[in-house]
Parts: sequence; C-alpha cells; structure tokens
Amino acid sequence: MKKFTLFLVIIAGLIAAGYFYIVQNGSSLIREAAETHSPEMIGTRVSLADVSLSPLSGRAGVAALTIDQPAGYGEGTMFSVDKFDVTIDPYSLMGDTLKVKSIIIDKPVFNIVERDGKTNLQALQDHLNKYVEGASDSAGGPSQLSVKEFILSGATVNVSSEKLGEHSVTLADIRLTDIGVDEGGMPPAEVFRHVMDSITPQVTKELVTLGIKSKMKSVLGDDVDIDKPVDALKKGLGKLLNKKKKE
Repeated sequence: MKKFTLFLVIIAGLIAAGYFYIVQNGSSLIREAAETHSPEMIGTRVSLADVSLSPLSGRAGVAALTIDQPAGYGEGTMFSVDKFDVTIDPYSLMGDTLKVKSIIIDKPVFNIVERDGKTNLQALQDHLNKYVEGASDSAGGPSQLSVKEFILSGATVNVSSEKLGEHSVTLADIRLTDIGVDEGGMPPAEVFRHVMDSITPQVTKELVTLGIKSKMKSVLGDDVDIDKPVDALKKGLGKLLNKKKKE
C-alpha cells in the first residue's frame, strides 16, 4: 500500500512538474507556434513582438502582431495590432485541445490592396481554404483548438484600389462564440477560417459601399457629400435640373 501511495505521489509530481514547465514556457511556445505554423496556413509571414502569459489566470497579452502582405500585393503589412488579450485554460496546454476562453482584439488595422479585381484578403483566404482542404495537422502544436469568444472591435480598414483609389473606413464590430466548443475542438486552421469567414464579408461590404459612392460622385460631382444622403440628393437634383435648363 505504501509503495502504491508513493507511486501516486511520483505521478502527481511529474504531472505538476509538466504543468509548471508548460506554463513557465507558455509564452515562447505560443509565439513559436504562431510564427512557425501560421505562415504555412495563410501563405505569408506572421510575427509577434512579445507574449506574456499569467500562470494562474491563463491570460496572455500579445504585443505587436503583424501579418505581411501576401505575394503580389507589395511590401508592408496586411494586418497589424499594437496589442490584444487572450485568455486560455492553462491546464489545456498539456492536452491535445487548447481551450481559449476569449480573444479580444481592439483597434487593429487592415491594409486592403486590390489588384486585377482581387484583394489581398481574398488571396489570403484562398490560400487558407486550400490548406484546410488538403493539409493534415502539423506537428509541434496542439492538434485541436476551441474558442469560447472572439471579439474584433474598432478596426480601421485602409483601402488601396486601382478602381476606387485610396480610402479609410471603420469596420463594424465582430463577435463570434463557441468556435469548435461543441465539437471538442477543431484544427487551428479551421478555427482561423471561421474567423476569416466573418471578417471577409464585412470588408467586401465596405468595398461595395465605396464603389457605389464612387459611382455616385462620378454622376453628381465631387463637391457632393455622399455621406449625407438628403443633401446629396438635393444637390444632385439641382445639378440635373440646371443641366436640363441649359439644354
């Protein structure tokens, strides 16, 4: 009986040692996973300046996350955020499924470039979709991931388009819940695709709105404030009536 008790104590000690090793090194593990495995998923470089992980709360502060422009869309970043917060279940670091309680990203910047009728965001998502459809889980990271809550707020979208010119708009806030939770986890690339499937339509909507406004300005004139529909309509009608009178 004493030997069995001693055996249990040793096993408990090994588990505790493994937990504290993972927690103490969690920051470097998270950073390495993001910078090593993400480029394979999305086809461009990802970098983190720093990750700080609290052992007890499981809260991680991520500093200076950037995603470079995909090939063919110039230099610089496609996405950047100064810092954001992630809360995880620290015990899940020891298992096959990393359980993320929340990801809260505030005031990120998207630099959207449109070339030959296709945006860099679409190019990134195309690469991600191909990866999800054909790739198996990569070694060296958790095979499964779940996210209880994902929030993206106050995002700025800078647009550089051959057709629309240069613009800057604010993206509507996005909140997603229970990504992979009911399934007991899903591959990280699939989780990322769920997030992208919510972001891309929002960006596309803003681009369509910019396109409509551009068309209206070409008809009504650059001095018409398209963001004030009533005033724009009055000025537009006035211009059209004056044009008819002159004819």
